Amino acid sequence: MAGSKRNAPSAPEKSNKRTRSTPDIKRSKKKVRAVLNNIVERPTTSGHIFVCGTNDFGQLGIEGDEKNRPVPIKSVIDIDFVDVISGGLHSFAMTPEGSLFSWGCTDEGVLGREGKNDEPVKIEIEETFVKVVAGDCINMALTKDGNLYTWGTYRGADGAFGFSPTLSQQSTPLLFSSLSKETIVDITTGTNHSLALSADGRLFTWGYGEQGQLGRRISSRHPKDSLRCEPLSLKNVKLIGAGSYHSLAVTHDNQLYAWGLNNFRQCANSEEPVIFSPTLVPLPESIGTIVAVDGGEHFTVIVNEAGEVFTFGRGDANQLGLPEDVIAPLKLSSTESAFKFIIPVATKVPNLPPVSQISVGSEFVLTACINGEGYSWGFNSSNAIGNGNDDDEPVPCKLKGKNLGTSKIVRVAAGGQHSVFLTKSTE
Repeated sequence: MAGSKRNAPSAPEKSNKRTRSTPDIKRSKKKVRAVLNNIVERPTTSGHIFVCGTNDFGQLGIEGDEKNRPVPIKSVIDIDFVDVISGGLHSFAMTPEGSLFSWGCTDEGVLGREGKNDEPVKIEIEETFVKVVAGDCINMALTKDGNLYTWGTYRGADGAFGFSPTLSQQSTPLLFSSLSKETIVDITTGTNHSLALSADGRLFTWGYGEQGQLGRRISSRHPKDSLRCEPLSLKNVKLIGAGSYHSLAVTHDNQLYAWGLNNFRQCANSEEPVIFSPTLVPLPESIGTIVAVDGGEHFTVIVNEAGEVFTFGRGDANQLGLPEDVIAPLKLSSTESAFKFIIPVATKVPNLPPVSQISVGSEFVLTACINGEGYSWGFNSSNAIGNGNDDDEPVPCKLKGKNLGTSKIVRVAAGGQHSVFLTKSTE
């Protein structure tokens, strides 16, 4: 899950302001356990950055207002990148060497550096990263050695929540001491919570946890305890993902578990509004082997090894990518509103080429396909799906435009109100 919109969505979140601090952390020796998972690999196909959506806070990295189709960031046209990542109102790009560039909103130290925000600028740190993830105002970066860095802050329902039990904000990448003895192999974030997967298949969570997204109950008397990184009882995990306010994990026996906010059955086909611990999600056998999971504000997305995409949860903003003839026999009315509906079971998104990567925004989805095409669908009030207008797209729509030309879509990144694409020229 990429970052959500800064304006509070229907889940119990409020926007707030934060402060900063930067202590030093010493590295510890890694614990040695059975290795089930390898550290994720940095993408290798290089390309150039295109963007679309709103640009109120410089999140497009270009001059001017919003763009309804992808346009290039010309200031870095001579630099090769291999990955792009979007948060709430900010973004990152990674070079083939593992360096990071950031741009967008400067609130809460989210850019990981000082200086100008309206174009990509390198974060000066002597580390080599393989993966970066971004929430609303919290970011994490994983090194090739399995070390975790994090910066920014978490936000809560009552305002500023904090970066850690002792820091309100962190404005530059900081080695995460709580996991310094672990080899971390993968990371993900929701709007205001974080997940980290270890080499031995254990899952750690921390951040803001009022909606159950941490997989544990948080004491109302000690709410900051949620900022302490703790392992879940779930073992043998191989894949992780997160929606805005829910979390996802797939075990080595191909079982999907979910927990957190469940008001649109984005976790489980249950009327329980919150799922406080990892709960097995029954799936159709047709899904087969799962290779990726992600989530939006109130829905979940699954990708199988054939590159097929399945969705479930809230569907009234076109975020599921399903045509009406598929929706009609499956949908359930929401108790929140007569205009809202739910698809309670994972359902295949039709008419979509096999995908190589997905990225999920609050209420829209981007895909990079194996054939080099890109597709998007969902709610489009911010022009983030890049279809050339502000109309929603209920089913997958191919990304195109004179600026893209015949370029291949290599990577995609869905932000709160904007999108970032990595493209490779075919000329």
